Parts: sequence; C-alpha cells; structure tokens
Amino acid sequence: MMITTLGQRAKQVSCAINTASTYQKNQALAFVADRLVEQSSRIMAANRQDLDAARQNGIAEPMIDRL
Repeated sequence: MMITTLGQRAKQVSCAINTASTYQKNQALAFVADRLVEQSSRIMAANRQDLDAARQNGIAEPMIDRL
C-alpha cells in the first residue's frame, strides 16, 4: 500500500473515530482484541522469523529487543 493511500485512510478512520460513541469504540476495541487473540500464534511465528532474520543480518541486540 502506498504511503499516501495509507495516510488518506488514516484520516478517514480518524473522522469516524471522532464521531463514534463510547459504546461503538469499545465494540471496535473488543473486536480487535478478539482478532489478536485468534491470530496470536501466527503473529508470534512471524515475529520469530523477524528476530531470526535480524540476527542473521547482524542487527545489534538492543535493536532486536525492539522487535
């Protein structure tokens, strides 16, 4: 995705969030939390790959800690 498109989408979402009720925001947060839990093993596997690649490419441990 191009950075300009990402910026435009972020602005649109910002407007929607600003007009959403507390209930709607809480529902959205709960939805995202559920998806994160559902995808946690996939997320962790991708993170392990990133960590392995960083080490193989000689990235310093303090930088790897941020991954």
